Amino acid sequence: MKVKKIFYSMAALAAVCGMTPLQAWYLPSPGDTHFELDGNIANGAAPGDDWSDIKDGNSSAFSTTDGIVYDPQGTSIFTQGGSKDVRPVSAWRHTSGSVPDKNEILNMAAAAYNIDIGDGPELIVYLHGDRYSNDGDAQMGVWFFQEHVSMNNDGTFSGEHRLGDILMLAEFVNGGANAHVKIYEWDPSEPKNLRLKAEGVGGAAPNYYYATSNASPTPAWTTYTPKSLVDGYPEHTYPENSFFEGGINLSWVFQGEQMPCFSSFLMETRSSHKYDAQLKDFALGDLNTCKLEVSKECLSSTLSRVDYDTLDHNYTYTVENKGFGALTDVKLIDDQGTPADDTDDISWFIGQPLSSGGTYEGNYTVTDSYLNPPENTIYAIGYIGTYEMAPVHASDTCAPVQLSPTIDVTKDCNQTLESVGSVTAVKLNYSGQVCNISDANDANASKLVNVEVTDDQSGLTHYIEEDLYPLNDPQGRPNCAPYTGSYYPSAPAVASGNPCANSYSDTVTATGEYKVAKDSNETNSTSDTGSATCGLCVDCN
Repeated sequence: MKVKKIFYSMAALAAVCGMTPLQAWYLPSPGDTHFELDGNIANGAAPGDDWSDIKDGNSSAFSTTDGIVYDPQGTSIFTQGGSKDVRPVSAWRHTSGSVPDKNEILNMAAAAYNIDIGDGPELIVYLHGDRYSNDGDAQMGVWFFQEHVSMNNDGTFSGEHRLGDILMLAEFVNGGANAHVKIYEWDPSEPKNLRLKAEGVGGAAPNYYYATSNASPTPAWTTYTPKSLVDGYPEHTYPENSFFEGGINLSWVFQGEQMPCFSSFLMETRSSHKYDAQLKDFALGDLNTCKLEVSKECLSSTLSRVDYDTLDHNYTYTVENKGFGALTDVKLIDDQGTPADDTDDISWFIGQPLSSGGTYEGNYTVTDSYLNPPENTIYAIGYIGTYEMAPVHASDTCAPVQLSPTIDVTKDCNQTLESVGSVTAVKLNYSGQVCNISDANDANASKLVNVEVTDDQSGLTHYIEEDLYPLNDPQGRPNCAPYTGSYYPSAPAVASGNPCANSYSDTVTATGEYKVAKDSNETNSTSDTGSATCGLCVDCN
């Protein structure tokens, strides 16, 4: 990706150690309308977001530290000698306690923006912090971590540095509003684990190359009360040089390199400007610079030809890395239409990295579903090494499968004479078969269960023990079953003078049930009738 140099350099910014100075802190050019770096938190008349928008959650940033991170006085401070920027995160320790008032952070925030200024998208992160007292010089620093870094209850930190983590140090001295900035990359091959990428001294406009603080008192967050109140101003007011803001173009930092994904952001105060200085206070938050999106579509739903009870739902999905940096992998989870029950979820990995702007398309099938139709939700989780991003999701509802199997019944009859006690009686015998005449190749076909055949004159019901499958069932299971019955008919209500003209007609009704696949117990039914007529006189046949 070609990166446009959006920072405006000064001829006076000489190369450091043979390097071209990198314009690290980003203050917008007069034509930029993305953010107000104007020394306060309120959204003013100038175009663009400000920190009040970040707090309220109505900014155009694609990722923030969950608004403004409040770090109460006396909490989350560094302790012990190993807590230095040159040491691994595993060597850091934290506790609750006090630090010098000038090192006490009360609020901080970061907001990431996807800004296209002509040559493609660039990652700009705006930064904000404050301190309890403005007595003395300020030594500020921020870390961009690839791994998710958080505090453990035992005073240690979880997570660790990875090659490419970025440290930015800003030194405000002699009450100056602009900072001397240094940018380091974590590199274990360096003697002190830090490789200097660039540094420079800010200046006045139109240089736009500095971290800045407020030059005069300005309204503060309600979570901020300074050590010394400002005469004539409300309690929640930033004294001069107590509020800091700025920004960094990470696309420019990684120009010509593969930008990593960042997931955590830490703001720190330090004992001095030296890169191996002892760390003092800190505030920590999440900042995901990789953004994952997922979509899905139901292609079809079909009744399973294995059990004819459940449905197979076929989906296509697309995941896209809409942020900056490469995801090492992406995990997909489908809830199978049962969001309240995660025991039946199915999950899989796409099995490949997903670079910035990269997409992956795939298909999957949810089997053994009793839902017709289901609203399935797919969740996508991106991984940055072992760090698991917050899931994103998309849902789609399949069209219902309209099941309508067809039952058919036939009937034949004959007569026999039988001795019943002291008399000879006519016995009417009937038989036939009941069939599922649906074709398995028809999407509406289903098996029939609980099939019954009932004769209307005898009142007899014949229960078919086996299920009846459609014609052309792939497994060749039967679609028909026989039934037989008999009874002794009564004399006709109006007998004919010709015995051979006397006959008896009756009807059988066949019913069968089939699953409607809304749940495992709900069924529907279908029916058919068949009739036959037999004479009552055996000798007439």
